[in-house]
Amino acid sequence: MTTNVPSLSLNNPRYMASVFKVYSKSVFKAPTHINVDNIEDILSPLEDDLKLLNRVDRQQAELLIDRNFTANQNQRDDHEYERYFEVGTKVQVKWSIGDVVGSGRRQGWYSAEVQDYDVANDWIKIEYQSEPGSVYKMELSPSIESKCIKLKNKGLF
Repeated sequence: MTTNVPSLSLNNPRYMASVFKVYSKSVFKAPTHINVDNIEDILSPLEDDLKLLNRVDRQQAELLIDRNFTANQNQRDDHEYERYFEVGTKVQVKWSIGDVVGSGRRQGWYSAEVQDYDVANDWIKIEYQSEPGSVYKMELSPSIESKCIKLKNKGLF
């Protein structure tokens, strides 16, 4: 049996086999002076320039990140700490297995919102999304240090 349709086998033709199509958006028409024999010679200097540029950009980026991180570390930490003392700030609180024993809850991160605060005594009051109307008081610094609380959707800096 002879067939005109694309197939991997003459004995078992695939009538729905895909056929390579040329899409006009994916075709690049090279100038006439560029051909298979000289394409590497033409693109090689460009490749070297791109490698150098990429290396320089990466080194500059790393340098800037290090410099900004070192210079702004305290400022970023202070800024984040201050955000906890804003009513309406969204936070996530981690409940460990020991915290949830007998409560019917599972360990994990729970979303909450700051309702009240006392900067001088280092506490905030939060209301969990899963428990509307119930407000809990938390000591802030120990919770941050033990990584039991974090700002929700915080930015890079």
